[in-house]
Amino acid sequence: MRAMIPIAGSVVLSEVAEPTPADHEVVVAVEAYSVNRGETFLLESPPMGWRPGKDIAGAVVQEAASGVGPARGQRVVGHPESGGWAERVAVPTDRLAVLPDDVPARVAAALPLAGLTALRLTRVVAPLAGERVLLTGASGGVGHYFTELAAAQGAEVSAVVGSESRGTQLLRLGTRAVLTDIEQADRDYDVVIESVGGDVFNAAWRRLATRGLFGLDGAGRAAPDRARLLRLDRRDQRNVAEVPVFRRPRRCRRRPRHARAPGVPGPPAPRDRQHPRLAPDARRTESPAR
Repeated sequence: MRAMIPIAGSVVLSEVAEPTPADHEVVVAVEAYSVNRGETFLLESPPMGWRPGKDIAGAVVQEAASGVGPARGQRVVGHPESGGWAERVAVPTDRLAVLPDDVPARVAAALPLAGLTALRLTRVVAPLAGERVLLTGASGGVGHYFTELAAAQGAEVSAVVGSESRGTQLLRLGTRAVLTDIEQADRDYDVVIESVGGDVFNAAWRRLATRGLFGLDGAGRAAPDRARLLRLDRRDQRNVAEVPVFRRPRRCRRRPRHARAPGVPGPPAPRDRQHPRLAPDARRTESPAR
């Protein structure tokens, strides 16, 4: 079969072996696939044997040997670990969903990674009702899905994009303001979701309210260096959460207790910061970047 294989920082169409599915996997004939930023980064230095393709849509041509999962001929959207930029790909049955007839394959293929990332972000920073949220790099797939989900939960979302035209759909999805420059954003946001890095990271940090939550989504090319992040974290005493895709936030830190005289109790933490912002069982370290 034909598939895209990585070569010299790009891809070429080449002949490869047919997929060999495990017992819990089906083989899908790919009708459409989407391109994700992380895959484009991997193309520069691909792991041995790796082929790109994490988001696909198509039809099942071989059912799982285990008897679980969609039947042959059913239209599905899937999220394989890799190899989806091909005519056929093996996908675990727990990483598939049956696709309604009225949803085109090219639309469905844009859903898995971006949609699941956005859903995970809303859960990490919940509750969102009434919260002021600043979202950088908002014109991509994650930004559109996150805006729609967050606005539906009552958040006031300010989206930072490269141009006004790139913010048109975000306004339809419920964002309160579309900004073309991070410097246009005001201060004291309850939540900041940052995915650009560099100077944008620094400017976004300064716009976070004390005791607010700063989420790093996607680790942009110009991500902040660890020393800088340590200084910011210790100085401003704000919660920092790194949000890897599909994982519990691995690194986060609560604000230190207020200094107080012996025998004098400190003020209680605000009610909206006591629970869902940082999961009680999440590991805490000195910094979110180590």
